[in-house]
Amino acid sequence: MNKKLLLFIMALLCVFFTLSALATEEAAPTVYLDGTGQTAGAYTDFKTAVDALENGGTVIVCGDTAIGTTAKGVTLDPVGGDLKFVGANGAKLTVSRAVNFFNNVVFENITLVNGNTSASYGSVIMRGYNLTIGENVVCEKVGNYFLSIYGGAASATTTGNPHIVVKSGEIRRIYGGNSSGTFNGNPVIEIYGGTVGTIGRNVAGTFNGTSAVKLYSGANAGAVTADSITIDLTGLGTVTTTSLSVEPTAIIPDGYNLVVENGVYALEEISSAPAPTTVYLDGTGVTTGEHVYIDIASAVAALENGGTIIVSGDTTVGTSSAGVTLTEVGGDLKIVGENGAKLTIARAINILNNIEIDNITLVNGCTLSGYGSVIVRGNNITIGENVVCEKAGNYYLSIFGGRASGTLTADPHIVIKGGTFRRIFGGNSIGTFNGNPTVEIYDATVEGVIKPCDGANFNGTMTVKLYSGADVGDVTADSITVDLTDLGSVS
Repeated sequence: MNKKLLLFIMALLCVFFTLSALATEEAAPTVYLDGTGQTAGAYTDFKTAVDALENGGTVIVCGDTAIGTTAKGVTLDPVGGDLKFVGANGAKLTVSRAVNFFNNVVFENITLVNGNTSASYGSVIMRGYNLTIGENVVCEKVGNYFLSIYGGAASATTTGNPHIVVKSGEIRRIYGGNSSGTFNGNPVIEIYGGTVGTIGRNVAGTFNGTSAVKLYSGANAGAVTADSITIDLTGLGTVTTTSLSVEPTAIIPDGYNLVVENGVYALEEISSAPAPTTVYLDGTGVTTGEHVYIDIASAVAALENGGTIIVSGDTTVGTSSAGVTLTEVGGDLKIVGENGAKLTIARAINILNNIEIDNITLVNGCTLSGYGSVIVRGNNITIGENVVCEKAGNYYLSIFGGRASGTLTADPHIVIKGGTFRRIFGGNSIGTFNGNPTVEIYDATVEGVIKPCDGANFNGTMTVKLYSGADVGDVTADSITVDLTDLGSVS
């Protein structure tokens, strides 16, 4: 045979087989379903419509259709591919009792109705296959309950790894496994939008496997029981639950903090503005402007990295019945007064950072002998030269390098350069203090004692240094230094 002719015949055969293959490749078939019988050419029975899709395909529900009866559910035969159900003309698909699938299924743009009034029925049962409730699905009920979804079976032993996705609608319950009987597998349930009442493994029976639940921005779920729960807020929305069986893994986008309150998981944008280094405090509320506070706790909390508080108006710390514990911030604090402002300690102030106080009037606003205290919790404190002290009763403020009670290990450094104080303790009031405090008194007065603790157990070494101008009462310490290099006197 001529070589050119042979090549020509082979080319024709190639084209023939290619065209034959293309002719057999058809788009996934589509059938129409209308239980009312009003659409010409449409099936009126749900199972018959699915059976017509031998290789899988799409069912367009163009008229209201009921699946089974309230007395008898429907079990579909498996077909050769995935199934998709799409609504048209506002059609409703009613599950009268239960529908069992043996294929992967998608519902979109349709109204799904639970047509059974019993709490035990109204179920979509996936027999180990995947289900997606897609966008634009609306759910209705003729009784008190929306549809329930099972990744497994009603009662038969089932093995599979069903993947259930809900993007819209309202579902009563979703169980990755069975209603009863034995389920073997690892179901995954993902909720993007819509509402689900309960999410769990099995209603009853035996569950052998691991269940995972993932809740995305927009999900609204009741009680969730699973081996792992993920809350993904990268969509910048919220997730709401009533309870979770395990601590969830939270996925949040950069630039946000997670905020959880009353079952609502939300995002809080991290401020891009740097924390202030200076704020104002005015308990009278007269001072206005940016970074002005009327209570000291808020003023300190605003100084995330430490900084200066300018007391521009008289301010009281706490009440006679409740002291104040300040937030620990990321750096040292300084308190200075202006306009002759007074800072009154009504009971006690607990300070969790190194602090310097100057150019201000410190007032003990408590008339009880056991209160009126500055407690530095093991940190360092410096009282500057321009501090004036006043008292509402018989006693000036006392200073504790440790705690009011409890156990503390630290080496606080207390420096007093001005003002008048009642007592200074290097450690605790009561409890146990472990450490080596140092107290230095310059041109200031301590009317009462300087000693390691009031009534606490003290384990350590106490050092006291008294400089020219110091006027103190009884001093108890492991070492005491009197420094007169400034040519003054110590009393």
